Amino acid sequence: MSAPLIVFSGLDGAGKTTQINLLVEDFRNRGSRPCRIWIRGGYTPIFEIAKRLLRRAPVGVLPPAGHSEQRTRVMNGRLLDLWLVLSILDLILLCGIGIRLLRASGRPVICDRYIHDTELDFQLNFPARQVNNWLLFRLLKRIAPKPTNALMLLIPVEESLTRSRLKDEPFPDTRETLERRLAQYRQISRVNRFKVFDCTQPVSVIAAEIGRTVEVLD
Repeated sequence: MSAPLIVFSGLDGAGKTTQINLLVEDFRNRGSRPCRIWIRGGYTPIFEIAKRLLRRAPVGVLPPAGHSEQRTRVMNGRLLDLWLVLSILDLILLCGIGIRLLRASGRPVICDRYIHDTELDFQLNFPARQVNNWLLFRLLKRIAPKPTNALMLLIPVEESLTRSRLKDEPFPDTRETLERRLAQYRQISRVNRFKVFDCTQPVSVIAAEIGRTVEVLD
């Protein structure tokens, strides 16, 4: 039997990083070697390394990170399509092969974000592309392993904005975008049977509930 696959989704500032750290520590205390993976199209560790290398190229293949007129101008047309295709291929390799191999070796896998988050990102950021209808993206959804536990961490939009300011997030979402994300995340949680957590509660309360949900075993 494969090791568990636990995925965390939810609104920015809901406390995913904190709860993932606590769950990783829980697994380690029980003798497991969990693997934590960041899953987000175009922003996986391998993809980020590739982008940094391209930005250092003399010809300036890619614009600097973050929102800018240069980025908007460059990231369109064929270059945008290429970026989307490569990001999906990257996730196919990571989810279809990497995660499966880790689980087969007995290592629990904890994902910070998952395919659902990437699909939402693409819908919000590139609506004209309708990436969710692409054959390649449908292949990704088919290949990606089904989570053992899917956890959705949510907070009100106002709380997300406040926490982003406190963390000094460099590129926070606008209120409008957060409201759309929150509505979509609620829909995702219903369709995909995510366990939803109200993250306005104390960290310890949420961690205890996650522990009971995941049932980390010795």
